[in-house]
Amino acid sequence: MCGICGIIHCDTTQPVERALLEQMNDAIHHRGPDEDGFFVAENVGLAMRRLAIIDVAGGQQPIYSEDSRVAVVFNGEIYNFAELRQELEQCGHRFATNSDTEVIVHGYEEWGDAALVRFNGMFAFALWDSGARRLLIARDRMGKKPLYWHHGPRGLVFGSEAKCVLLAPWVSSELDPLALHHYLTLQYTPDPLTIYKEIQQLPAAHKLVLEEGRTPRVERWWQLRFSGGVAGGGLKSAIRSGNSNANLSEIRDEDAIAQARKLLRDAVARRLVAEVPLGAFLSGGIDSSIIVALMAEQMSMPVKTFSIAFEEEHYSEARYARMVAERYATEHHEFTFRPADLVATIEGVVAACDEPFADPAALPLYELARQTRKHVTVALCGDGGDETLAGYRRYMLDDLIAPYARLPRAITQGLIPQITGLLPDLGEIPEDRNLITGLKRLGQFSAVTERASLVRWGSYFSHEEKLALYTDRWLDMFRTIDSAEIVGAAYDDALATRHLDRTLHADHVTYLAGDLLPK
Repeated sequence: MCGICGIIHCDTTQPVERALLEQMNDAIHHRGPDEDGFFVAENVGLAMRRLAIIDVAGGQQPIYSEDSRVAVVFNGEIYNFAELRQELEQCGHRFATNSDTEVIVHGYEEWGDAALVRFNGMFAFALWDSGARRLLIARDRMGKKPLYWHHGPRGLVFGSEAKCVLLAPWVSSELDPLALHHYLTLQYTPDPLTIYKEIQQLPAAHKLVLEEGRTPRVERWWQLRFSGGVAGGGLKSAIRSGNSNANLSEIRDEDAIAQARKLLRDAVARRLVAEVPLGAFLSGGIDSSIIVALMAEQMSMPVKTFSIAFEEEHYSEARYARMVAERYATEHHEFTFRPADLVATIEGVVAACDEPFADPAALPLYELARQTRKHVTVALCGDGGDETLAGYRRYMLDDLIAPYARLPRAITQGLIPQITGLLPDLGEIPEDRNLITGLKRLGQFSAVTERASLVRWGSYFSHEEKLALYTDRWLDMFRTIDSAEIVGAAYDDALATRHLDRTLHADHVTYLAGDLLPK
């Protein structure tokens, strides 16, 4: 993990305040404790904090083109940098480092913004083209690396975290009521909003272009694609998305499985390229277990694995993690998260998030990361598997219970909620395995559009519950703004025809990008 930030003044005669840029960069020191780097030229300033993983000795940033016209600061990894470097060298480009960062510079020189689709990786970068007086900022396909920005009369300010953007004295920290309204339902603020009225998030798979004398232009540069006509939805559609050249309209299950194995094996192999110690978060679930298995296949030494356990047996999956660790002879580390740890952890989580964030799993995960960092610099994890391979129970329940939503409202919104409201809460059973919790969700399931599966099954506040909390002024503002439409719009935007595929797309660009990856 690294961090980037920058300032571009609209007035080309106003030099960037170096002290302010340094202050912004210091605010994200925790993202890159190894070293810093700065580019300051007239009204433009870029900075970064580096966590050195590849080319530790020679990959200092910013990195420049041969003629110093192009400079880049970069947070992330380009996994296919070796192949891209070979191709770019054949085109005549000369490399000064062994860093994956440098392929961004030469890729931009060779292909312009179209270089983005060639990058296989996780990234947020800012590239300044001094010849064209042009800034390009971009985020990776899934949104693994964050990017916040503000634009106003003074110009553009950006950073990996909102806290460094807020250090610019002309950026207000005024709360955005609309973001708070959506947060109460989704448990996070959906992009491009943030909790701050004057700061935006650059959405995943989007780029921001700022050219001299113009306002910033934000555009999508990639979108997940699903092909219709084949039963099975998520897995096969995801594989098609990764291999657009093959004719997979009639792919068989065994072929899909074989190709998934190859894609996963190759993806893990790319992530093992590092000059620092690495390991894996191991929950004992399918996704992290597969990753550990594939790491064990490809590493010459035992995989270092890290798990969180809970004293409450119903909530702890540590026994499954131990089984996987034993099967693959990993160097396993298990940490128990106790109620007292909540108090010790919560301030660190709040400081890291910058915004309201209501996913309770962030607390033990923060402690897991803190403990893991004592042993390794990089840890692989399994987030994203459920959204890609349709792993959540609600994907199946959506179809099974669909007829219920078509019953008269007197039943779905009256009788059934009244009856289920009398049932006792069973807090000792996790929600995803709690039948009573599921029954109590039936009223919400039938009240919410089928385009928003996530809100049907997982929101904290329904639209009506929020309206009951609001003053008259907020009632006037938000009476007709249903937060379920954030997910519904992503459903409508899907390049797919099947309900499951469209739901998977919505979950990728809302829940995965807005909750799981930031966590």
